[in-house]
Amino acid sequence: MPTSTVPYEILLDFVNDMTEPTTIRVLRQDNGMRTGAAMLLNSGENLSLVLTAGTPYKYALVQGCTEAVLSVKVWQDTQYCTSSAFRRSRSGGTKSGDSGKTTMQGVAVVSLDHHYSNGS
Repeated sequence: MPTSTVPYEILLDFVNDMTEPTTIRVLRQDNGMRTGAAMLLNSGENLSLVLTAGTPYKYALVQGCTEAVLSVKVWQDTQYCTSSAFRRSRSGGTKSGDSGKTTMQGVAVVSLDHHYSNGS
């Protein structure tokens, strides 16, 4: 059976299933350091993004002092709950800068960092 080579669009639906607000930032694919648009999701809110299937994207989810960097490459409509990105930090299974990947439905947590303010 032939396979389609025509690019098509899919939906990536971020759902904030946590009690705290979460900020989603678009990261530039070249190095991930420059940020693009940002959106604040309160508890229970969701954000649907239209993406080109199979194209890699990077996002940062920020909640309080914790930032999870996600690598996304999905081929079909996908729903991603923000708690999935922060789950490892609550179980104590990660350290600042941990690069151990956890992949779910084409969405991989590539780093999970804790940023602490010294109050200055």
